[in-house]
Amino acid sequence: MANNQLDFIILKNSKNQQVKKFRFNYSYFEANNSKKIGGEFGTGIHCLNYRLRLDTFREIGLDGSEQSPYRFEYFGDNDPLTNDPYTLPYRLSPCQDHFGYYNNSYNQTIFPNNAENNPFRIDDWSLTSSGDYNGGGPSFAYGISNGGTREPDAEASKACVLNKIIFPTSGYTSFEFETHPINYDNWHYSWPIAGGLRVKKIETKEGPGSAPMIKNYEYPDYMSSEKCRAADNPYYTWYDTGFTESPPREGDWTALAAFGVPSHLSINNKFIVHVKGASQYRLGAGTNAVYTTVKEFSPGNGSCIYHFSFAPDLESGGWSDHDGVPTPGSFYSALVQTEDIYAYATRLPPHFDYKSISSCTFPFPNFVNNDWRRGHLLSKETYSENDVLLSQESTIYDIHALKAVPTYKVTSFGDEIAYYYARSYDIGGMAKPITQITKTYNSDGSYIEIKKEFDYNSTYHKQLTESREYTSKGDTIATKYYYPTEYGTSLSALKDKNILSPVDVRSYRNAKFISGKQVQYGVNGLPLTIYSAETKSTDIAFNPQSPYTFSNKLSNTYNLNNTLKSQTITDGITNVYLWGYNGQYPVAKIVNSDYATVSSIITQTQIDNAVTSGEIALRALLDTLRTSPLMKNTQITTYTYKPLVGMTSMTDEKGMTTYYEYDEFQRLKNVKDQQTNILSSNVYHYKQP
Repeated sequence: MANNQLDFIILKNSKNQQVKKFRFNYSYFEANNSKKIGGEFGTGIHCLNYRLRLDTFREIGLDGSEQSPYRFEYFGDNDPLTNDPYTLPYRLSPCQDHFGYYNNSYNQTIFPNNAENNPFRIDDWSLTSSGDYNGGGPSFAYGISNGGTREPDAEASKACVLNKIIFPTSGYTSFEFETHPINYDNWHYSWPIAGGLRVKKIETKEGPGSAPMIKNYEYPDYMSSEKCRAADNPYYTWYDTGFTESPPREGDWTALAAFGVPSHLSINNKFIVHVKGASQYRLGAGTNAVYTTVKEFSPGNGSCIYHFSFAPDLESGGWSDHDGVPTPGSFYSALVQTEDIYAYATRLPPHFDYKSISSCTFPFPNFVNNDWRRGHLLSKETYSENDVLLSQESTIYDIHALKAVPTYKVTSFGDEIAYYYARSYDIGGMAKPITQITKTYNSDGSYIEIKKEFDYNSTYHKQLTESREYTSKGDTIATKYYYPTEYGTSLSALKDKNILSPVDVRSYRNAKFISGKQVQYGVNGLPLTIYSAETKSTDIAFNPQSPYTFSNKLSNTYNLNNTLKSQTITDGITNVYLWGYNGQYPVAKIVNSDYATVSSIITQTQIDNAVTSGEIALRALLDTLRTSPLMKNTQITTYTYKPLVGMTSMTDEKGMTTYYEYDEFQRLKNVKDQQTNILSSNVYHYKQP
């Protein structure tokens, strides 16, 4: 069966020589014979009856030898004759639950079965306002007696899911899963589980003879951000039918523009974007299953309990808490008619009606996604095996909106006359820690507490401006941060390039100045000069017009490719660095010289040519530094490499060389001294499966 799967990954160096090679091996998940396309026990091969699966992944050495593979195991025996929940039906089969997971059903249609008292309703927004049914059309509530079974199945959800990874060492990591619960206090549903899986247990064993490490997971607190629920049908929308027609505003394009209608739209412009709505009840980003508490426990090692932040997605304009960020007209919808539907020949002027709706009403404006507010770690509690509290870490966040950007959906029922607009907002913001408290408990129940506070008080940016740590000894360690945006026009070159690293960092103990560092950046963001406060010096007031008020401690220069060329310390000693292998690796460090002197002995062109010729040529070239009279009072260390693998030799200040050798899989094999005596050796043994 022809596929486009990835078979090999081959890593090569600049000389087109192979450095690493990996091979992927595959087979197929074959559909259950009773649920293959074409009917029960269908004959012939059909692509929809097969799903590609990864079986092994292994490295191939330079000599063609193969390392023991990583192997992957899945739920089910992959036998099409086995009629169990773990063998999937053909791809695109309707045998799936509300969330798209296999549910071990024999559905003939994806459309769900429902009774008359669990209706699906076509939203009559358009039917009422367009006049097709004289303002009072049928509700379109109906039942389906021959639809599919869409309820989840706990075991079938695991079909063909990865449950074990076996390592080349014969160790492994195995996974045990369970389904999400449905636990609605205010809704009376008959289904005990939701679609999809969560981790229940992870077991890891490094190799033969080692004890397995087990982590179990429990989820005490379940939150849900379900969307478009209805009391009589939790999975499918009962669309709003409470439209009250507003007075039409014929030709009022100013009002139409508020709904995102292009100002040039006219009765002669029939083009429109069609947006096809998707199911609103889903897992994934903006998930329905949210756990604010997770307990992780390991036999013999105690447990940890994690608490996370939560905020529901917003589906209607009734929510006004956007932290002061305005969202005018949020969750409003408009019906725009480009011509009168009863008088095509007369071409009456355009008009529109509007109403407030929710994300569950046609044309389904986007939810306000609060995913950025969720999942922040609020606290972590660590317990002993006997459930004795050992430590507690807690964090308080400043979580608030910063900006709202309007989004629009527009569609029609295909008549090119009536178009439906809906507006909602994408809201973004910041979630930053403002307080962290760590408590470490003693056996008598007393504890040592460390508290940290964080401020973001600048009017120019949202970065950290001050941190304070309160130690158990009663000391307060404060650190202040200043950024390019706080220096007016003096650092405008950095601001223009969005280089916003701290320029000035100062620390205080009990309000007494103890240290300070100022960094002068180049236009590429690399530090040119680092200034440090003298020991026991007095604090120098922050001056936005004079960024560098401390003493010069260190200066850097760079090559055109941004590699470090030289570094000068306050005492006047300069370190020079030479680079090779296309600027990837340093080949020499010369202490107590300058770049001009060094480059008068060896040029970059000579280094590049020697790298091309090989290690022996490069070492011989670098040795000319040691024999040059210009290098009499310097200390020189030189290096050679096997690109993408590692260092092959290092010659120290005394001229003694250490060599490094690698095996066919590019792992470190031997370390040898100047006389090529083996100093250390590594042998890698993997138990064969």
